[in-house]
Amino acid sequence: MYIISWLADRYGRRLAILLATFLGGLRIWPFVYVTSPGHGRAIGTLGVGAIVATHSICLSEMTSPEARSKILLASQGVTALVAVGLNTLAFWLMPTR
Repeated sequence: MYIISWLADRYGRRLAILLATFLGGLRIWPFVYVTSPGHGRAIGTLGVGAIVATHSICLSEMTSPEARSKILLASQGVTALVAVGLNTLAFWLMPTR
């Protein structure tokens, strides 16, 4: 996330968001087929983490100071709930051996 933040400050937020989305999308979709550790998970994780970091910055810049805290709380809260919900769903849908 530090590299994406540096890129956002140096070259603009749009490039940083596009790069984060590309890295996240490129390496996240094959996780369905992975059965062992490794296989490029770090790149996908960095991409998704960078998306979370950069979208918060963009939201805080686009909203008014009065609504900023509520909007950021809602955005991060929904992100956390989706992560917990998907992990719970995956736990229940995974076949046991």
